[in-house]
Amino acid sequence: MGTSAIVKINNKFTGKFEVQTGVKQGDPVSATLFSIAMDSILKKMELRGNISTRLRQCTAYADDILITARTTVQ
Repeated sequence: MGTSAIVKINNKFTGKFEVQTGVKQGDPVSATLFSIAMDSILKKMELRGNISTRLRQCTAYADDILITARTTVQ
């Protein structure tokens, strides 16, 4: 039996799609792979400053992540 997923972007959900590669949540390897991937992502995000001055914030724990970004209003 295959695994399927739905992604939420801007409070809207994508259609269901089949996940064909990767490791399942809870697999002992998932935490290590998550840490390796997050290290690269966080470096590319260039998170600097403090919580009130950052345009991007990232919260990550175990194998879950939330990235929040804002833009200035013109």
